Amino acid sequence: MSLRPPSSLPGLPVQLIEWLRGYYDELVTLVRLVADLQPRYQLVTFAAATTDVQVFHGLGAPVTAWEVVDRDTDSNVWQSATVNTNPALFIILQASAPVVVKLRLA
Repeated sequence: MSLRPPSSLPGLPVQLIEWLRGYYDELVTLVRLVADLQPRYQLVTFAAATTDVQVFHGLGAPVTAWEVVDRDTDSNVWQSATVNTNPALFIILQASAPVVVKLRLA
């Protein structure tokens, strides 16, 4: 589900819809720029190895980069091969062992 206005809405002029879509795109760009100035950190708990964990990132657009900056045990973390139906809100990750990690998201 995207928050971006649809390409057509009954009763609204096409020019207004295109303006709203352009305005939304510019707001997303601005939010990403501000988010890049202040890195977003998030704690994520992986209760079991190689199990999908859906992480709400709150960026309003797909994650462009992420990194593990701290962990409570030795493990690897990677992006899941599972299809993400809502990348503007979530990223799906897996870990090689049960672990709590601190992520930096951009």
